[in-house]
Amino acid sequence: MGRDPGGPVTRGRIVAVIFDFGDTLADETTEEKDSHQVTQRALLFPGAKNAVLELHQRGYVLGLLADCSRGAGRASYDNVLRQHGMGDLFASIVTSDDAGVVKPHPRMFELMLRALAIADEDADRVVMVGNRLDRDVKRANQAGLVSVWCRLSARYPTAPKDGSEVPRYEFSDFARLPGLITAIEDLQGDANR
Repeated sequence: MGRDPGGPVTRGRIVAVIFDFGDTLADETTEEKDSHQVTQRALLFPGAKNAVLELHQRGYVLGLLADCSRGAGRASYDNVLRQHGMGDLFASIVTSDDAGVVKPHPRMFELMLRALAIADEDADRVVMVGNRLDRDVKRANQAGLVSVWCRLSARYPTAPKDGSEVPRYEFSDFARLPGLITAIEDLQGDANR
C-alpha cells in the first residue's frame, strides 16, 4: 500500500514515483506562454491531478523530472502546479536547467535520486512515469528504475526503436495509475519473497 512516511520502508515496496511533466501530466498543446516562453497556464490530462493526489495521500514520495524550454527554468512547472493546487505535492523538482543537460542524460536522473535521498541500491523501487520512449522510458530502464509509459499523447514515436525503449508497464488513463502502482508493488513483493 505504499509507504508510511513516518515508518520503515518494506523491501520491495515502491518508495518514490517520479513524473515527467509535458505531455505526461500537462497537455503541452494547451500551454499558454508569455513572451519569454514561460508557461503561465496549461490543462492537465484528465485524471492526472486525482492520481497524483491519491499517490501522495498513500505516502509515496513524488518527484517531477522535466526538460525546460530554454530560459524558462522551473517557472513553467511552478505556474501550472500552482494553477491546479498541486504545488506542495512534489518533494523535489529537477529540471534540465538544474542539471545542465536534457533527458535522457544520466545526470538528470542521478540528481533526482539524490534530491529524494534514494540510494542506488533502491533504484528498482522507484517508478518513472513519462511519455517519451526515447527519453523517459529508455533512461529509466538504463538506471534500473521501473519504467511506466504514459500513452496520452501521440506527438512522439509510439514504437520502441530497440529493447532499451520498451516500457515495463504502460497506461492510457490516469484513473488506472494508482492501481498499477499497487500491482507493481505486489509483483516486486512476490519477487523478493
